[in-house]
Amino acid sequence: MCDLDGADPRATTRAAQLLAASVPDEAAGLVPYTLAGYHRYLAVLLGQPPAMRSVLVRALIRDGMPVAVADWRVLADTLFLNGISVAHRWRGRGWGSRLLEDGTALARSLGLPRLALDVAAANVAAVALYLRSGFTVTTESSWCHVPAREAGTADAVGRLLDWPVFCALRSAYGFADLSLRDRHGAVRVVRAVGDALRLDPELQKSTVSVAGLCELTGCRRAYVVGGASASPFISFVRMTATV
Repeated sequence: MCDLDGADPRATTRAAQLLAASVPDEAAGLVPYTLAGYHRYLAVLLGQPPAMRSVLVRALIRDGMPVAVADWRVLADTLFLNGISVAHRWRGRGWGSRLLEDGTALARSLGLPRLALDVAAANVAAVALYLRSGFTVTTESSWCHVPAREAGTADAVGRLLDWPVFCALRSAYGFADLSLRDRHGAVRVVRAVGDALRLDPELQKSTVSVAGLCELTGCRRAYVVGGASASPFISFVRMTATV
């Protein structure tokens, strides 16, 4: 395994394609991996000096191109596996397990005591792989659509704190986070990914109008992460392992 860097645009484009292929169908279009501009974002992240990166993409390279990748993020004391993928013709050779072993070694080298990841609960094969690799399930979360009848009116968005940066990043990469201050002074953050808004339950319960945010950002749909619903469209489990 080796570190992927942003010097070769063909390699970062291929890595982005592999990571996009790992996204469950239910989440397509709702995570940056599946956006056309993600490879540009990845190239910028991996263009930083290695010692300064918080995103570390480890890859198996064949004929100059990645055929298996693991996207690791340094989050406080945890090395978080944001995505992992093996090209179809290279599957069944144990490369998924080797990428996880490589991640454990990477965490040790960084002095991080814990690994973590989220995986779709319905992906039985992936859950089994992580269990065999020493991970345990710690929490569960669900993604739920915000119906139009719950979206409210378009008259209470709040004060936008970083609109120019949001617009520039979204134009370049297809996704960006927007910070705003509601009428009670609380700062809320939403993420626009493609034509969707990703919310957290606290924002959904606040005075911020989801309908107004959709109108402002040009998004056609919204969903909440971690909200209570009888019918989530996808559920994830958080799994952790000690190093």
